[in-house]
Amino acid sequence: MPYKLTREDVAWGIEESAAIRAAGNSNPAVLHALLDYHKRTLRELAGCSPNANVSGSNMGTYESPLTAAIRVNSPEKVRMLLASGADPMGIHI
Repeated sequence: MPYKLTREDVAWGIEESAAIRAAGNSNPAVLHALLDYHKRTLRELAGCSPNANVSGSNMGTYESPLTAAIRVNSPEKVRMLLASGADPMGIHI
């Protein structure tokens, strides 16, 4: 049975987007469901995008779903994000 997204799964958090949170989640089904949700909406849902970046220049931290997947050492999630259009060139500041 596929993962069923919750309201919290798609919400933009204080310091991270929904996609960053899903990419860092130990369950790859969460990211897969979120990317499918983003693809089906026909409009840009900023926090669910594979390019939903967060910049915290005042703290010197920058994060994207792709960097979150790399940080948790998940090649499966990296491939999933790239296949969904994540920008491999990094975070746009």
